[in-house]
Amino acid sequence: MAKPQTILYPEVARHEFGFQSAEIRVNNKVFRGITEYAFGSTLEPGQVRGTSPRKLGRTRGILTDTLSFTIQKREYENLRRTVAPNGLGYMEFPFLFQAQMYEVGHTPITDECIGVRITGDEELPGNAESAESAKVRVTCDVMILIRSGEDPAIVPGPSQIGV
Repeated sequence: MAKPQTILYPEVARHEFGFQSAEIRVNNKVFRGITEYAFGSTLEPGQVRGTSPRKLGRTRGILTDTLSFTIQKREYENLRRTVAPNGLGYMEFPFLFQAQMYEVGHTPITDECIGVRITGDEELPGNAESAESAKVRVTCDVMILIRSGEDPAIVPGPSQIGV
């Protein structure tokens, strides 16, 4: 007798959500063929030394935001045409990537990646034994990552810099 296949649910911030609760939007068009995604921020402070061999202080640092996702090949064809006219030059056009997770009784979690550009895509062949469809792994460069409405860095606005 065959073993039942385990169903894995999308996991965001160590909280499992049902598949029906995940909604990914690219430029306000919904894509349901995204099987997984990951994004993150790193803030690497610089060092201030002057003429001392010892660190005297640190700078605010450089904030880097990243995004990667895996999407069904057919959906990737649609995504490329959503990002760029006729899909031409799709790696040069910035777009908005929004992910929303919601469950009954919980506050929705909405994350946004602003100014996203595709930097790489890799074809993943399907698996005939498990009837798994072909997918594409996509890596992206992100200008701004907003997690549940919060920016990971304090960015001065015009009033804070005297403009």
